[in-house]
Amino acid sequence: MKPRKDKINEATASYHYLTDNFQQFDSTKSAVKYILSRPDQYTQENVAKLDMMVNAQAKILCPDKYKWLTCAETLPDGWKYRTVMCSNGLERHFFLAPDGSSYSGRK
Repeated sequence: MKPRKDKINEATASYHYLTDNFQQFDSTKSAVKYILSRPDQYTQENVAKLDMMVNAQAKILCPDKYKWLTCAETLPDGWKYRTVMCSNGLERHFFLAPDGSSYSGRK
């Protein structure tokens, strides 16, 4: 996994995986497909560990990827939010928890 800045200066991650026989995969989806195709070599636990690692890295990158705002009146300490204007003209709200988890909407 390699964090980088893309065209619009957002933090993103580029994942590349290498097997024990040096076969390279450029996405998590293709790496999982490879793991699942070899049940004699890998287990479902391997897929779960890979998923946990990708999710943990996403939590680290999420605060840098968007411009998050604070609001002491309506959010608990450490929480942040951002608002996006959708193509249908409606606003969509996203919230960032102190642990890096993000949520859409208030419900």
